[in-house]
Amino acid sequence: MTIRKYGIDEIGKREEVSVWFCDSCDCYHIKAGNTVLTFNREEFSEFVNDTWNCFYDQEENTLALQ
Repeated sequence: MTIRKYGIDEIGKREEVSVWFCDSCDCYHIKAGNTVLTFNREEFSEFVNDTWNCFYDQEENTLALQ
């Protein structure tokens, strides 16, 4: 399991985000705060693509405004 810390939430605590692949259930898991999301391979792939597209669109819009 890999744990990476990102940002600071509104009460000043660091948020913990974990992402890992579980061999026993053959799923990807993402834990953020008290929430755990579970994805099969296809769902995880779609999630990553959608996340990338969201980020890329935001970056593209930011550059267009400059």
